[in-house]
Amino acid sequence: EIASSTILLNSLEIVRWNIRKTYLRDLQERGISIVPTRWFDTFGQLNPETIHDDLETDEIVVKPLIGANADFAYRLIRGRTTSNWQAAEGHYQSRPFLAQPFVRSIQTTGEISLFYFAGQYSHAILKKPAAGDFRVQEEHGGQLQAWEPETDFRKLADEVMCQLPERTLYARVDLVRLDSGPPAVMEVELIEPSLYFPYDPDSPARFANAFARMMENISTP
Repeated sequence: EIASSTILLNSLEIVRWNIRKTYLRDLQERGISIVPTRWFDTFGQLNPETIHDDLETDEIVVKPLIGANADFAYRLIRGRTTSNWQAAEGHYQSRPFLAQPFVRSIQTTGEISLFYFAGQYSHAILKKPAAGDFRVQEEHGGQLQAWEPETDFRKLADEVMCQLPERTLYARVDLVRLDSGPPAVMEVELIEPSLYFPYDPDSPARFANAFARMMENISTP
């Protein structure tokens, strides 16, 4: 009933698709390079003896399938029974989660976020974690700055936009450079992400123009 009398941008279908990080698997199946990922229904399915070999790394990061701001993200190191392992086991005892290799470039070169309005590139920022951390979010001490993305980052982000289920008013594509060299998708944020307008003075106008264009193409009930 609400959907029949209102216009939601991004759409309810996009929200449902994007709310669980399984959308990464969908993008991978469409040919998009993502950070290597393994999927688990409970922590008991994760074998600490083999997961590091499987992901070819001594450090992994586990995350919830539904979450934001790096909440309940744990960095787990091979051979160490730390409080992080215990916390992860407790939190994911009966919750689905994913595991990825710890991408070391996040601590050196950072994570790049590219913003698109109505499918068109707008601007980008570089996010770096605080010393000794791996979380780039401001809530965890991350540092942000305006950034001009490298060609291969822009190319991958453009490809992501072409593979979304439908056109979106706004999108944020978070990319990192893998230890092996190429960029890969860390996340794609389509549900009210921070758009960081202060880092590009022209971005608010681009967003407003994108909104106006999309509204012109929508037939209201």
